[in-house]
Amino acid sequence: VIPRERIWNEQYQQFDVSVTFGDIYECEILRPSVNLPNADQSYLDCIMPSGVGSNHSVKVVVRNATYRELVRGCTETMKEVGKTKWKGQPFGNCFPPSSEDDEFVVAKDFGISFTYDVPVITSITPSRSLNIPGKTARVTISGQNFGFTAREIFSPQCEDSTSRSCRQIFMNGVVLFNHSCSSIELLSTGATGADVALDVGLSELAWCNSPQGYTVVCTAAFSELYTECVERCLDPFAGCGRRCPEDRVICDIPVLGGTQEVSLVVAGVTAKGSVSFQYDAPIIYSVTPPEVLAGTSSLLTVTGINFGDYLAVRYAGREIFVGPDTVVPTVLKPYGEGLTRNLTTLQWWDDAQFQTCFSNSLPEGSPDIPVQQRFCNAGRVLSSSIGLSDVFAFGEEAQRMVVQGPVVKSVEGQTLTQVDIMAQSMGLRSEITPENSSFSFRVACNTNERTIGSRIHQFYLGSTGPGQSALASSALVSHGERLWLLGGQTITQTESSEVWRSMFTGLGWSSVTADRTWWSARHNVTACTFRDVLYLMGGASHTEQKAFNDVWVFAETAEVDAYFWRPGIPSPNLVAGQAYSPYWIRITDNAPWSARSRAQCLVHNDSMWLLGGVGYAEPGQYGEWTTDLWRTRNGFTWELVTAKGLWQGGNNIRAV
Repeated sequence: VIPRERIWNEQYQQFDVSVTFGDIYECEILRPSVNLPNADQSYLDCIMPSGVGSNHSVKVVVRNATYRELVRGCTETMKEVGKTKWKGQPFGNCFPPSSEDDEFVVAKDFGISFTYDVPVITSITPSRSLNIPGKTARVTISGQNFGFTAREIFSPQCEDSTSRSCRQIFMNGVVLFNHSCSSIELLSTGATGADVALDVGLSELAWCNSPQGYTVVCTAAFSELYTECVERCLDPFAGCGRRCPEDRVICDIPVLGGTQEVSLVVAGVTAKGSVSFQYDAPIIYSVTPPEVLAGTSSLLTVTGINFGDYLAVRYAGREIFVGPDTVVPTVLKPYGEGLTRNLTTLQWWDDAQFQTCFSNSLPEGSPDIPVQQRFCNAGRVLSSSIGLSDVFAFGEEAQRMVVQGPVVKSVEGQTLTQVDIMAQSMGLRSEITPENSSFSFRVACNTNERTIGSRIHQFYLGSTGPGQSALASSALVSHGERLWLLGGQTITQTESSEVWRSMFTGLGWSSVTADRTWWSARHNVTACTFRDVLYLMGGASHTEQKAFNDVWVFAETAEVDAYFWRPGIPSPNLVAGQAYSPYWIRITDNAPWSARSRAQCLVHNDSMWLLGGVGYAEPGQYGEWTTDLWRTRNGFTWELVTAKGLWQGGNNIRAV
C-alpha cells in the first residue's frame, strides 16, 4: 500500500485509511509519528482486536484522494500478479480506477484472509462429578485462544447480522463425547448471530461426525476484569489497552455419565487437544421388594445415586421421536439444508441412556466376573420404560427408579433364585453388593409342599456384628427407610445416649454421633417417626433415679431445624460456608404428661399418640403403671384424650 497522502490526516484529525477483517473486526491503526515528512508510506501498522474464527477477508477503506494515488502507483509488475481486471485488461493486484468524484469513499477486498489461532485445552478442574440433576460439577477449563472477549464485545452488533464472522462469534461451547471422534462439526440452521446463539444454548447443534456428543454453553472467566477488559474495548476513545484473559472458561457440566472426552469448540473450530472428565458410577442403595414369587413380575423400586437423567434422542441437534413400531424416526424439529440423517446414531443413544440390567447371580464359588462383563441374561429395561425421580432417602438426596422386574422361573431343586440388578449410565455400571442390589424369586409354598419345612425360611439372620454395642431396653424405630436404635443399657452402663442407624437392608449398623446438643443418657425411651421427623420422648435414668417427660426431635435437615427451633433453644453456630450438621432439638423439657419410661408411641389419624408407661413414685422406687392416653399434632402441645384407659396397666405394653 503506497498512498501519496499520509495515513493520518492532520488537517481533519482522522485516518484516511481503515482496515476491517471479516466485516466486524476493525483493526486499530497506529498513528504515524508527527515528525515524519509528508512522503510515501509503504505500510501501515494496526492492532487486531480479540476475535475468533478463520478465513476472515481483509477489507480496506480509503478516501478518494488517497485511492486515486494508489491507482496511479500501480506498476506493470503489480499488474502481472493477481486476477483483477479493468476494461477487460489484466490489472493484477492493483485497484481499478474510479469514475466517481473525489468525495466518494471506495472499499475493496484485497483477496487476503486472516485466521485467529485455534483454541487449545490444557486442563479441566475438577475432573469428576456426581451424575445427579442439580448436583453436577461446575468446572474450569484452562487453555488458550477461547475467544470469549470477542463475543462480549461484538455480540450486540452481530445478533441481527447474517455475516459468516458474526455467526462464528456465537459458535462457542464445550462438547462432551463418549467415543472419540476425529473432528467436531458444528452446524446451525440459524440465519443470524442470535439464531446461532439460541441453537447453542438449546444444545441443538451437530456435535461430531459420529454425533455422539453433548454441547454445553460456557461463560468467560474474565468477568472479574470486565471493566478493565470489555468496557475499555467498547469505548471508542479508550481502545483495548490490554488483552483480556482468554485462558479460562467456566461451564456447568450436564448430567451424562461415563468417562467423557471434553473438547472445546470456538467459532466452529475444534480445540487442539482434549481432557478427560469422569462421572461417578451409579450406586444402588436398595431394591424393594427384595423378594417376589418365581414366575411372576413385579414393579421394583431401585434407590441410589448417579443414575443420570433422561437424554433426548438427537441427531445433528434435532430431537426425534422413536416409538415401539417406528421404522423411520419422526423428526420433531425440521432439519436445515445440508444436514443429513444418520439413523445408526439411534442405537448409540439407546445405550447412552440410564437403564437397568438384570443378571442371574453367579453360583457360589464361581470366579468373579467384573460388572462390565456381566450379561443382562435376565433382561434389560431402557430409560423410556423407567420412572426416574429425585428423592430424599437414607439421610441424603438420592434418585429412585421404578422399573418392571423380569419374570424368572425357579430352578429345579432350589427354593430361591437370586438376580443381581445393575444400574447403567453411558455404559458405566454400578457395582453389585448382594445385600443392596440383589433380589430373589421364591418358590410358592404349594409347589414345594413336601420339603417346605427345610426350604422355606421365614426369618434371616441379618447381622451378628461388628456393629452396635450389645444393648437392652433400647427404642427401635423405622425412620428414613432405616432402623434406628436409641438409648438403652449395656452390661457395663446403666443407661446410654448412643444412637445407631442401620444400613438400608439392616445388615450393618453405623453410630450416629454429633458434637452438638444431645439428650442425656437413658433407658427405655420412647421413639416415633411423625411427618418424616424422628421424635424421642421420656425414658429413665438409674443413675439419677428418675424418669423424664421431655420431648426431642432430630433436626436432620435445615428445614426441620427452621421449623422446630425457638429462641432460647441451643443450636449449632455455623460459620459462613460450613455445611449443615444434624443435631437434637429439645422442644419441651416438661410435657403435660407425667415423667415416664416404657411408654408406647404410634401415629394414627394424622396425630402422634402416647400411652402407658411407668414413672418413679420416689427415687429408686417405680410408681404405678399408667393407662392415660395423649396425642399431639406438632410435638409442642399435647391433649389428654383419656385419663384412665379401660385396659389394665402393665409392663412393656404394645400398641399398633
